[in-house]
Amino acid sequence: MQFFLAVGNDSRDPNGVGLGDAIHVISVNPGAKAASIIDIPRDTSVGGGGKINSILANGGLSQFTQTISNFVGVPIKFSMTTNFHGLESMVDEFGGIDIVIQEPM
Repeated sequence: MQFFLAVGNDSRDPNGVGLGDAIHVISVNPGAKAASIIDIPRDTSVGGGGKINSILANGGLSQFTQTISNFVGVPIKFSMTTNFHGLESMVDEFGGIDIVIQEPM
């Protein structure tokens, strides 16, 4: 079984890393051809009473990954983070999203 960490951060800077606001631990079991995801709330408290999401901004992805790995008790070898700009780019790669608004706003 392999464990991955995918994090959406709140940075508005295209090259920036902010707080870890969408935290997802993904397990993949190739033998069973199955996968699952658990989400960790961004306001989860860690040692010292600080919020878990601040570790990404203050310690970087490597420290954040180690903290999450220790928290959930599984080895996480692979991790990635993206921000608003990265999410927008991913949606654009899939052709965008059309939104039809039926009422004036």
